[in-house]
Amino acid sequence: MNRRDLGRLCAAALLGRPRLDAFDYNWKLGIITDQVDLDLTRVLNSFCPKYQLRWAEIRYLNLDGEKRYVYANAPPKELRQIKKQLDDAGVRLSVLDTAIFKIALPGTEPVGESPAYVDAVQNDYGRQMENLKRASGWDGMTKNEAWGAACACCP
Repeated sequence: MNRRDLGRLCAAALLGRPRLDAFDYNWKLGIITDQVDLDLTRVLNSFCPKYQLRWAEIRYLNLDGEKRYVYANAPPKELRQIKKQLDDAGVRLSVLDTAIFKIALPGTEPVGESPAYVDAVQNDYGRQMENLKRASGWDGMTKNEAWGAACACCP
């Protein structure tokens, strides 16, 4: 954005609603799809174009009629279909979100969670890591190989 763009936006704001189609930003602004709708098609066909979003974080989607984590529950065929939907809409995947961070850090006590829930999630850490490797295609890589692949994806 330059001074002229800022001036146009300020003038439009003072005089009325700014035109979103005239706003050209260089941010990689996106959306967590399940915060809009569990139906990816609906998000990609209505919300993303309306707000000119080109990035999406996918966490939950309707899979077989149920709200499910994509990384853990989508078979390869479904993952390919999701990728095709994103490609067709001109939207790139920023994050395939997981529940991996929903664990208590060593030496900490979670606030507001029942001990039964925390224990179940902590014990599920190994399965979550395996699912994440499967979904990312990093299954069978060493830690150094996986780290190298992750760094290569993010210039």
